[in-house]
Amino acid sequence: YDTKVSIIGHLQRGGAPSAFDRVLASRLGHASVEALLDGHSAVMIGQTDNKISFTPFEEAIQEVKPFDDALLTMAKMLAT
Repeated sequence: YDTKVSIIGHLQRGGAPSAFDRVLASRLGHASVEALLDGHSAVMIGQTDNKISFTPFEEAIQEVKPFDDALLTMAKMLAT
């Protein structure tokens, strides 16, 4: 038997992280620490138009996005 380390998040998204993934993770991590130091709380940190943005949790969960049943069907097919 061969064993190896697998990072599930990378596999779920389709493979090893790209340079963009690594830079985005660093930017979001840095922004998260800065936000905490600046007293921000209860916000989601993301990227909009290539700029770091803060969205209050209340606003982030207000918009209900419809679920794509075709994706669920595809996931079930691929899982078997």
